[in-house]
Amino acid sequence: DYDIKAIFREDFIMNNISHPNIVHLYRTFQDDQYYYFVSEYISGSNLESCVNRFRLKYQNRYIQQDFIIKIFKQILSGLQYLHKMGILHRDIKPDNILIDKKNNAKITDFGLSVLFNQGFGFLSTDCSRVGNRDYVCPEILNGQPYDYKCDIFSLGYTMFLIEDRKSVV
Repeated sequence: DYDIKAIFREDFIMNNISHPNIVHLYRTFQDDQYYYFVSEYISGSNLESCVNRFRLKYQNRYIQQDFIIKIFKQILSGLQYLHKMGILHRDIKPDNILIDKKNNAKITDFGLSVLFNQGFGFLSTDCSRVGNRDYVCPEILNGQPYDYKCDIFSLGYTMFLIEDRKSVV
């Protein structure tokens, strides 16, 4: 069982966005049972795995500051684009940030994303609880109205956790 409205919303959103720091959707199709998303292949890993690899490489001591800054800027660029397009991602976390072999970041998984103009925008009164509890903003946790800043909070918390794993300048 799946929420067909959410699938169609994700399909619509992904078909109407294009940014170098967002995974590109090539096409969608369905059969009698499933709905399929055919997206860009990222030969790398998610942010969590990438950071763990760095930790092993540097014997659990260092993550290069340049890497952290580059990834942060790229994710922020992708979020800025989404917000200008009127889209809230609502599920920014290390699992939804893919890092390619050249250490470029791409935002993925738009299953919880919504359009501002569908009642989820600036100071949404929907107050729905979405996203991973560890990364979601306080407004959502407290059932209060929220806006695009929920994505910025989630990004900040993600980067805080990554940075907190011992970095070096």
